[in-house]
Amino acid sequence: MLGRTLDELPPQTRRLLTLLVDWVRHECEARDETREALRFTRREVRTATRWGDTQLKIHLSRLVALEYVIAHRGRNGLFEYELLYSGEDDGKAHLCGLIDPTAIAEDGTRSGPDEDQSGPRRGPVGPWSVIGRRLLKSRKVMQHKAKRPIRSGLGQVRLTMTAASSL
Repeated sequence: MLGRTLDELPPQTRRLLTLLVDWVRHECEARDETREALRFTRREVRTATRWGDTQLKIHLSRLVALEYVIAHRGRNGLFEYELLYSGEDDGKAHLCGLIDPTAIAEDGTRSGPDEDQSGPRRGPVGPWSVIGRRLLKSRKVMQHKAKRPIRSGLGQVRLTMTAASSL
């Protein structure tokens, strides 16, 4: 089964997530922004939750790893975070940020099996296999090296060996 439930989170990490959800709701109302547009730093969360830096770093990194929160590279190399989790927990497994496929309207913008809306397909098989391409590339490199002069301490000496005789 895809998805996670909040029961899988350690208790302190779950507590941080609920504090984050409440704080982000409050901040969104105060700043008149959407949840998706609100970016926050670890310092702002530390001030709002009154957690220590190490404790916050551990549990926030767990939320980032489990994709409840996204880390973005912000100003001056600092991380800014975005809350993906909407706060709705019905006890079922879920993945944050996914659209419910039943909620997509059938307005004709999607291509079906009988429609010509999709682009052309890729050819079934290329002319060379992976091994064949590597051999072809190595031969070209060897031919190129065979034509290039080699410098030594005594002057220039031309390499007379061809790629065919070295294989």
